[in-house]
Amino acid sequence: MRKSVAVVLVLVAVLAAAFFLVLPAAAAESGGRLRVAHTRGELKAFVDRGGPAGGRVAAVLATEGLHPLEGRLENVDRLYDAGFRIAGLTHFLGSELGGSAHGERRGGCGLDAKAIARAIRYTAGRVGVQHVALGSDFDGATRAAFDTTGPPLLTQGLLEAGFSESDVAAIMGGNVLRLLLAQLPA
Repeated sequence: MRKSVAVVLVLVAVLAAAFFLVLPAAAAESGGRLRVAHTRGELKAFVDRGGPAGGRVAAVLATEGLHPLEGRLENVDRLYDAGFRIAGLTHFLGSELGGSAHGERRGGCGLDAKAIARAIRYTAGRVGVQHVALGSDFDGATRAAFDTTGPPLLTQGLLEAGFSESDVAAIMGGNVLRLLLAQLPA
C-alpha cells in the first residue's frame, strides 16, 4: 500500500472516531435542535414531532467507506456498539470492496445534474426507484459536483429524466427515511 493511501486511511479511521465522540456532545449542546437516532423509535419520534420543522435535525451515525473495519469483519460489531448505524462500502478512496471517484480505480457518473440524473435513471431502471437514494458530500470536505444550491438543479434534472414528483421525493430522502424506519433496531 502506498504511504499516502495509508495516511488517508488512518485519517478516515480518526474521523470516524471523532464523529463518534463529537456527535453526542453536539446533540447535548444543541438545545434539542440536533437529535441522534440510534433506533427506529428515536427516528420515528423525531418524525412524529414534525421532523426538521423549526430547524431540527436528526443524525444517524455513519461511516463513509469501510476502512475503519481495518479488514476485520468482527469490527462491524464494534462500530455498531459505538453507535454507527450506516456504513457505505466505499468512499473517498477505493478499498478491496470497490473503487471510488478519487481513488486509483476511479468511477462516477459525471459532474453535472443532468449526468447524475441519467445515472439515477439507469440505476432505477435496473433495481427500481424504491432502491435509489441520493448521498452527498455537501459538508465542504471535498469538491462536489455542485454545492448545496445544486439539489434544485438535480430535482429539475430528475423531473426532466421522466421521474414523477413522488419518485423525486423518494430519491431525495424518502427512500432513506423509509429504509431507516424499517431497518434501524427497535
